[in-house]
Amino acid sequence: MKITIHRGLNQIGGCITEIQSLSGTKILIDLGHNLPDGGGVSEDKYESPENLDQLLDGCSAVFYTHYHGDHLGFAAEIHERGVAQYMGPLAIKIMIHLNDHMTYAEQLKDRAKANLKALNEFKTFAIGRKTIIGDIAITPYGVSHSAPDSYMFLIECDGKKVLHTGDFRDHGYLGKGLYTMLEKHIIPQGIDVLITEGTNVGQRSKSVLSEQEISSQFRQIMRKYKNVFILSSSADADRLWSIYRAHNKSRQPFLCDAYQKKMLDIIRDGYDPDKPLYRFVTEDIFDIRNHWTNSKLVEWMHDKGFTMLIRRSETFQRYLDQVLPCCAPDETCIVYSMFNGYIDPDHKAFNQNLYDFVNQFPNTVFCHTSGHASKECIEKVCCIINPTTAIIPIHKENSFDFLTLPSEINVKIFNEGALVV
Repeated sequence: MKITIHRGLNQIGGCITEIQSLSGTKILIDLGHNLPDGGGVSEDKYESPENLDQLLDGCSAVFYTHYHGDHLGFAAEIHERGVAQYMGPLAIKIMIHLNDHMTYAEQLKDRAKANLKALNEFKTFAIGRKTIIGDIAITPYGVSHSAPDSYMFLIECDGKKVLHTGDFRDHGYLGKGLYTMLEKHIIPQGIDVLITEGTNVGQRSKSVLSEQEISSQFRQIMRKYKNVFILSSSADADRLWSIYRAHNKSRQPFLCDAYQKKMLDIIRDGYDPDKPLYRFVTEDIFDIRNHWTNSKLVEWMHDKGFTMLIRRSETFQRYLDQVLPCCAPDETCIVYSMFNGYIDPDHKAFNQNLYDFVNQFPNTVFCHTSGHASKECIEKVCCIINPTTAIIPIHKENSFDFLTLPSEINVKIFNEGALVV
């Protein structure tokens, strides 16, 4: 087996890992765009058709750990080249809904339509069941991340076994099952190579809040402020559930737009109905389009306040231009529940438009936790798996930060080339 990390060794995002068997069967794990800068610009060598052709030459399939753009970025182009693409069933539905919504934006509709054509022909897989591509077997296992329906992959080939973690964490709602899953399904396999994300390795030590703690913070914010606007990812199931749980403790109306309501339905229907997680009752959530025509809702909002999920868009801005003047400044806030770098003028990911959008509110409250594993979590996973040959860190700005892990952890760092197992 030959492992080639085409991208991701010393950068966050844009991950591409190649697995090739001795007989020549080739698959890729993730093929994402480089993360854009604050202005939305992303320089990417694989936007060149020649470079993408070279990467995909002889490739039988691409498997996606999850749907974030730095892992899934070239679906339409890969589809045009006839290469099979695999992703989780709920992730496919989320991406179809997202791209369907994008077709209403003039500048995005052509790209969205091309993506939809590809997504409608995506193949999927089931947790714990092998998918066979030539002489390579891929078995997915669910993990917690800020994207629902995320996976790590056990890859078997030429008598060797590789675990590719994708993005994961242990502080999300599904995170408590991480170590049980590893001990039950992965450790008995005997792993030769562990390819793990390392986003937070090397970060200055800081506490990582659990989603339960985030929900508690939201409850406190909703007690302090009467009118609460929340800016978060429209598809982050954990964060949406944290907000929803917090709001259920109040007697206020909950509002969002039709796109968000349908997203909540898709997430809810993608999980076990007999379990309490992600049980959004969207019949009790109000559509902002009906706000002004519902006199009882207007009166309720004026009397008790509200919680509202928003996004930065022209549609929401027009709505906010009407609503914000009706809200007392000392009773009103926006909760910013995303990566802080987007609104930090000193960060390379700074987005001026997003910054201006947030600053129109009288008060800003931050309530967020990382979608990625803490250093302690990664260290524990490395020790539990204890691969025989190597640990390869990816999704990390400086792979050498992994050398700060305990010396008994067998980290192998390389900047280019391939590892033959």
